[in-house]
Amino acid sequence: MQIALNTYSLRNEWDKLAKKNMNSVIAICKDTGITRMELLDRHFKKDALARDVKMLADNGITVFAIGPHVHLLAKPSDINDCVKEGKEWLNLAQGAGIKNVRFQVGDGPLAKAFQPMPDFTEDEWKEYDEQIQEAVDKSAPVVDPLLMEAEKLGVVIAIETHHSYSSNFRYMKLVNEKWHSKSLCWLFDIGNYENDYMRWEALEIIKNNTVYCHAKAYDFDEKGFEKKLDYPKACKILHDAGFTGTWSIEFEGHANGILGVLRTNELVKYSIAAAEGKSYAMKTTFPSEKDLMKKYKQ
Repeated sequence: MQIALNTYSLRNEWDKLAKKNMNSVIAICKDTGITRMELLDRHFKKDALARDVKMLADNGITVFAIGPHVHLLAKPSDINDCVKEGKEWLNLAQGAGIKNVRFQVGDGPLAKAFQPMPDFTEDEWKEYDEQIQEAVDKSAPVVDPLLMEAEKLGVVIAIETHHSYSSNFRYMKLVNEKWHSKSLCWLFDIGNYENDYMRWEALEIIKNNTVYCHAKAYDFDEKGFEKKLDYPKACKILHDAGFTGTWSIEFEGHANGILGVLRTNELVKYSIAAAEGKSYAMKTTFPSEKDLMKKYKQ
């Protein structure tokens, strides 16, 4: 398993760090040993993406994914626009040599998916799955043409688990049964679930078809662990399933984004090592947020 920086982590500091160029972000990557990057769509211009990818590559950093905001479950009136926009992003990625494109599901014409209960009766599960099946059926008009385009281009649509249907393990199961393609995979975001029941049920469904992960983090305890998310458990499940992909750091807490990246990086290193039966001493002491900004600010 590898570690990447998702530029979303630095969204609040971006103008001060990367308004002129990406030298500060490159420096953060080098200081943390990170050699992969996921670019959020707001952090690059489409006509400059290939240039940015080359510049980062010249500094030892591979852009392995981009994160636009195309929805795969759309209202009938929005389907054509979603397909058109999705194809544009897929072609943009392929032209820049980027393998993965993060898409989201959304809700489209449907109400948000509500959480099933573990003690549902057989009849309740049947009724619930009828609703989830409708979401899969209504996803097809966008997924089908975009999947054909992705297969033609040799790129991967990474469906992010981003709440509602996309983080619903019954929806995931039906999607896996409907589409069988190496160009349609899951992006497991460890944080985007209502509770652990939904989180671990989902990971069991998608662990063999996960292309990369979002290392979502909010807050940490004194030992360096995320207060609400069990990273060692997630890494162990994925490791045992043969996952060799990337954990893309997506810090979403209230602390400074640079500090969040440093802490999350240490936690993921520890969790990967533990999954592989190795030891890693997690670093828990870091410079102040003020000192970090002073160090990396342009």
